[in-house]
Amino acid sequence: MIRARIVGIGAYAPKRILTIDDSKTMRDMLRFTLVDAGWSPSAVKLTVDAGMLAIALVSLAIRKPFTLQYAVEAVDTETAKLPDFLRANDVITSVWAAAFVLMMLANLMLIYLPGLPLWCGIVIAFAARYSALYFTRWYPERQRAKFTPSTTSAGRL
Repeated sequence: MIRARIVGIGAYAPKRILTIDDSKTMRDMLRFTLVDAGWSPSAVKLTVDAGMLAIALVSLAIRKPFTLQYAVEAVDTETAKLPDFLRANDVITSVWAAAFVLMMLANLMLIYLPGLPLWCGIVIAFAARYSALYFTRWYPERQRAKFTPSTTSAGRL
């Protein structure tokens, strides 16, 4: 369902553990829902979110957070080697893992509480996903500012 590629397979394989092609993922989710009519869209989303959570947790366990593959493309090689850089990616991947848990809970609510309005699950999933996305953009800037010497404090010395 989700296209996951292990690092280093094939001569032209990208250096990413996880690549997602949205159109193929959506097609696979639709096919999966149609093949087993007993699966609701929420159950399919739950399965996808559980898979994403597993990828995030395994990547943290092996000390190669899945966000690291994208982050190294945005920095120079010296920065990528810093321990704080890996720590920042651990934090960001952990935030995504928490978002996947919240999205799974939203889908579980929709499955097991059929009287619950659909918008409740959508709001929770939307808030979790976009909070993680916002954090992914905000946290590196915070870390950069934290470790970059301030010009105002340097001028006072």
